[in-house]
Amino acid sequence: MLALRENKTEVMEGMSRHEFKLNGTLQSTRNLIEMVLCEAPLNGGNMPGELDLALMLAQSAQIFHLSGWSGLIHWDLLEPELEIQPLGDVHAHHHFMDTVIEPFSKASSEYRYASSANKYAKSLRGATILENSSDSGVSPFFLDAWLQEFGVSLDEYRRFVDALENYGIEHHQMIFTFSRAELIALADNSNAGMIIVESLELVARPEWRTPPKGYSWKDIAPSRFKRRLGLLRRPLIRLEKNGGATYLINPALVREGFSSMVGNYYDGSYADDHLGPAMRRYAGMARERDGADFNKRVASRMEQLGWKVDREVRLTKALQKGFNRDYGDIDVLAWNGNSGRILIIECKDLQFKKTYGEIAEQLSDYRGWASTDGKKRDSLRKHLDRMEILREHIGELANYLGLGTIGNIESHLVFSHPVPMMFSTTLCKSMAATHTYDSLACV
Repeated sequence: MLALRENKTEVMEGMSRHEFKLNGTLQSTRNLIEMVLCEAPLNGGNMPGELDLALMLAQSAQIFHLSGWSGLIHWDLLEPELEIQPLGDVHAHHHFMDTVIEPFSKASSEYRYASSANKYAKSLRGATILENSSDSGVSPFFLDAWLQEFGVSLDEYRRFVDALENYGIEHHQMIFTFSRAELIALADNSNAGMIIVESLELVARPEWRTPPKGYSWKDIAPSRFKRRLGLLRRPLIRLEKNGGATYLINPALVREGFSSMVGNYYDGSYADDHLGPAMRRYAGMARERDGADFNKRVASRMEQLGWKVDREVRLTKALQKGFNRDYGDIDVLAWNGNSGRILIIECKDLQFKKTYGEIAEQLSDYRGWASTDGKKRDSLRKHLDRMEILREHIGELANYLGLGTIGNIESHLVFSHPVPMMFSTTLCKSMAATHTYDSLACV
């Protein structure tokens, strides 16, 4: 579509609108399935018609949005004032949604489409089929952490998902049911099968609102993604029937959920309290790995643009003195001897945030906040503290760079993709200029 149209912006906007519609439908459906599994009886009651389902999906969507508003109120980004109209409409002050969330959602959607378009040729190449994950270049550290996390190898999980898809293809069924024994039999061995099924099954609770022991509200909250008891994390829907377990299976959903789960584990995207010791160690390594890789990309791009560059510079090294506490590194130090400009660049390869609550939580880490005792600082405050020290020791920095004079030390944040901080007035330009990697030429 992009190649065929001259007006690329119009095409992007059309695709974004379509994506928003899909997200609204898919999110509401997933949440409704989780609720229905816990609340609807398997026997008795009435079969819902189309209007019943439409109403329930609308209510599910409303729960999702109102839960998101609750998150915004919690993080002081939405005024704690709601007005319920006579016809039931719930009104709020939409300034934050209009000025931050909408433009951020539009920019991030367009970014993802453009990124997909750049990689489109890859999808036309023939796939390489490998017997073992270890032959694919996947980190052995990750494969070992996966095995310790679940007690079953990644390849055994993969073959299980393949077997479900093959059954659906062979029997021309998009959705089907299996008994527990039939499901376990698809695995390489019965012990592996039991572990896989138990880790992927979504089990009914006496009440949807009450998480089981060992879990919290965050694990079932309809406005959160990556929750431990969500349909994508547990795509095998378990129904208790006739004294035994029957599983409602959609192989496409299982594949989608499994792919999402593997990707989040590999990227270190899940919260540490979701992980066992080995996977927690791997997640820390993965975050450091990806952060270091992004620092290198930014440094390389600045060099291409004609800047002199130094990367991951300790303040003690740059200023040739010690301090009363550790101020960390300068991710990328870039300078231009002719103009005298010096850029202190903080590089952040952050996760995409999609829900209101997630967006609010990410914004809360870029307010320039520090606790009264100074022991806790958010991500922006750490950068601003480094800027303050550097400006106090401008002569020492000039000596380190071999410059006679320094015109200005500039504060910059560079993100790998659009983030809500770029649209919020919370992070004012006097604190730091914000950029994406693709816009570095405009620095």
